[in-house]
Order: sequence, then structure tokens, then C-alpha cells
Amino acid sequence: MDILAFASYTPIDYNGKTVQQTGYHRTQTEIDHKYATAVAMGGSSMQYWNKGFNLGITFFAYHYKDSVYRGQSEYQKYLFEGKDNNVVAVNTSYERKNMIVFGEIARSMNNAYSFLLGQQYSLGYRSGFSIVLRKYSPDYQNAYANAIGVQSCNRNETGVYADYSYYVSRKLQFSAGFDMFYFPKESYRAKEKALGEKFRAVLSYQIHEKHLLDFNLRLQNRQYNDNTKDSVTELSNNIIIQPQLKYKFSYSERLAFVYRIGYSHTFIGDADNDYGFYNYVEMILRAKKLPLDFNLRWTYFRTTSYDNRFYVYEYSLPMSYSSAMLYNTGNKLYVMLGGSLSKNWKIYLRYNLTRYNNTKEISSGNTKITGNLQHYAGGQIFYKF
Repeated sequence: MDILAFASYTPIDYNGKTVQQTGYHRTQTEIDHKYATAVAMGGSSMQYWNKGFNLGITFFAYHYKDSVYRGQSEYQKYLFEGKDNNVVAVNTSYERKNMIVFGEIARSMNNAYSFLLGQQYSLGYRSGFSIVLRKYSPDYQNAYANAIGVQSCNRNETGVYADYSYYVSRKLQFSAGFDMFYFPKESYRAKEKALGEKFRAVLSYQIHEKHLLDFNLRLQNRQYNDNTKDSVTELSNNIIIQPQLKYKFSYSERLAFVYRIGYSHTFIGDADNDYGFYNYVEMILRAKKLPLDFNLRWTYFRTTSYDNRFYVYEYSLPMSYSSAMLYNTGNKLYVMLGGSLSKNWKIYLRYNLTRYNNTKEISSGNTKITGNLQHYAGGQIFYKF
């Protein structure tokens, strides 16, 4: 049996109604909002294990120093408001040979429930199958929930996800996943209940010990509002197709070159079809004589609509994740350096420059940039005691 207790107290930016999550303190208004309130959180989790069986219960509560309020959009009417909330959850799992069954049910302070149930099954090392059912109530409120789902928070969603992977040989591997989801109440860009599906497949082929080819296919359909000729809002399918191909040439264990290309196409109701495209070239160097890691990538992208944007993984500073959103038309260059100054010291530096075509302003408000160039620089220094 394991028993864990946890607690935290965190100052947060607050404008008198909502929590500010940008982290920026550039203007006098933003400075006034800095650490204007705080949230205290604490709880406990108890887990029991016996011969592959697990049963646990978790309870935590959090309290805002000042009340927070939800937005005014229709799809936000079930979001949390006030100062206090608590969540209690029961989880269980059972593992036997090459199969695992698991589940969890949780209740928030407003008596709204959410649960998921899943199973994972593997056939040795060659193949595996998993399936997960989920149902999150529209009024479920949990700021710390991070379960499987297609929305930014785990609420107002019912779905089933299944995936299959197959290790054909040392050179060829395949995996595919399919997700069907349903929003019973209003959701983002949908004024009534909406449906959707997502499919993704990845095929990896090691042509030679130095040549690797990856093919990635993503299909998605999610219903959004669509104004008809009679000014009546109805739902229409928003279909997105995104194939991507990556080629990696490993010249040696310490030097590799990568080329990746992606295309996107959308079909939204009766509207004109939009598309997107990107490709990048990258060099990855892990120096042998010098304690230095080096990454350099150049990307060209072009999208005709926001729905055709791409999210592309990038190497980032340690203990952080970077996924670039490629939207509009332009070029992006980034470089990252990392290495050891001594036995106890390490330093990492990262810089990227994005140039947008036919653009005089980037973003708006406090984040507006005059011109078409966007810069980013970051660094980290580590000392090991």
C-alpha cells in the first residue's frame, strides 16, 4: 500500500475576473495583475497493490484567494466559477500476463462525473492493441484533469479510442489509431451537439542502416457551425487530410540529416477547398571531440487557412517541449546549441527567426509586432552539486 500527501501554494496573475496565463509582464496593466491572487491546493492518494490488482482513491481540493469567472461564450457556461472546488476519484487496474484492464471514475464538487475504461493487450513484442472508452460530463470541473480527449479540458465529451501496432520486422513497423467522439452540449465553434472522428497511421521503414523513411497520415472530421443561405446556423463536416513524409540519413552515429514534407487539405461544407504545405531540412550534430550538441533547421510553409495549420515538433531547451505552429506563409530558421562547460556545468542556447511573407503586422494587442520578423531567444544553465 502506498499513501501520498501533497500540497502547494502558487501566486498567479489575475485581472479581477480570470486567471492570466500568458506569463508576460510588459505593460503597467500586466504588472498590476502580476501575482494579484493565488491558489492553494492539497490532497492525498492511497493505492493498494496485490498480485496484479490495483485499487486506489485520490482526493484533492483547491482554493482561489479571489473568485474566478468563466467566459461569456455559450460553450463556456458549464466552466468553473467561484473560489473552491474539490475532486474525488477512484481508479483500478488488473494485469494478467500480456493484458491490462484499467479504469477511473471521478466526481467534482458540483456532483458531475467523468469516467474512462480501457484495455491493453500485447502479443509478445510483435503487436499490441488497446481500446479506451471515455465519458466526461458537460459540467465536470477539474483544473488538473489531463486524460485522453480532443478538447483542451476533460469535459463535455464522449468517445472511444482504439489503436493497433505491429512490428513486422527489424526494418518495418506499423501503427494506427482511430478515435470517435461526441459532444453532447455546445462546444467550441458548434452551437449544438456535434460529432467527430480522427484517424492516424504511421509506417516506419528502415531502408538501410543509414536511411530511415517515415510516413504519417492524419485524417480528421469535426462538425462546426456553418451559416446557410437562409442565415440559419447548421453543423457541417470539417474534414482535414494531412499526409507527411520524413527521410533521415544518418551519416554516422554523430551526424544526421533530415528532410520532412507535409501537405494539408480541408473540405468544409460547401466552401472552397483550402490547403497547406511545409517542408524542412535539418542537420543534427553530436560532436565527438567537443562536448557539443548542435541542431539547425530551415522550414518553408504556406497555408491558406487556419484549419490547415501544422504542429511540428522542434528540439527545445531541456525540461521543456516545443511544437511550432506553422500558419500563413513564410520561412523559419532555428538553431540550438548545448554542451558541457565542465564536469558540473552545462549550458543550452536556442534561437529562432520566423519571416512571414506579405505581412506588415504579426499578432495584435500587447503581442503585436510591427513588421514581418519574429525572433525568439532562450537559454538555460545547469550546475550539478
